[in-house]
Amino acid sequence: MKKYRLLAGILSTVLLFSAIFTLPSLAGAESEADSSSVPAITYEDILNHPELQTELKQYLSDYRELVEPDMLDAYDDYVYYLITSIKHRKYEALAVKAYEKCRVDSVKTRVQSYNGMTRTVIPNYQKFIDLMKTIKPAEPQISKLHQQFIKGATLQLEGFKLLQKYFSQAKRNDSLFYKANDKIRSGKNILDKYNVAMLNYVAQF
Repeated sequence: MKKYRLLAGILSTVLLFSAIFTLPSLAGAESEADSSSVPAITYEDILNHPELQTELKQYLSDYRELVEPDMLDAYDDYVYYLITSIKHRKYEALAVKAYEKCRVDSVKTRVQSYNGMTRTVIPNYQKFIDLMKTIKPAEPQISKLHQQFIKGATLQLEGFKLLQKYFSQAKRNDSLFYKANDKIRSGKNILDKYNVAMLNYVAQF
C-alpha cells in the first residue's frame, strides 16, 4: 500500500503543477524565475507523448482498486477532473511557450513582443480558461479548488492584457509595466496555493 501511495504522490506532483509563468522583465535584468521550481515532466510532455497519456490512464485505473470503497466517488471525480484538464492544457502550453519568447522588453523586440502577446499568448490562454470553465466537478472540494484555479488563471490573463497594452506603446510606461507584473504575480500566488491544496486533496487516496 505504501508503495502505491508514494507513486500517487509522485504522480500528483508531476501533473498538478500548472505551467509556471515567470514574470516579465526589462532587458538586462536578472530573471526572477527559479529553474529548480520547474517540474521535470510538464503538461506539455504529457500532451506531446501519447504513450504517457496511455500510461497515466492505466495507472489511474489500476490505482482505483486500492481506493477505499467510500472514497471511490471522490476518486473518480478527481480522475475525471485531471484527465479533462490535460486535454485543455495544450492551449496553456502554447501560451507559455510564446510568452517566454516575448516577456523581455527592449526597443528591438517591442513589436515582436506585442505581436506574440496579441496573436498567441492571449488568444490561447483565453481559450484555455474558457475550456477550463466548462469543467463542472461534482465533488464539492474539487469544485471549490477549481474556482480558485480559475481565479488565479484569470488574474494572469488580465496581466497579459496589460503587458500587451504596455508593448503597444512607443515609450515605456513603468507604471503599466509593474501593474501587469503585479497581476501576473497575484495570479501565480493563487495558483501556487491551488497546487498545494490539490496535492493535499490527492493525499487522501
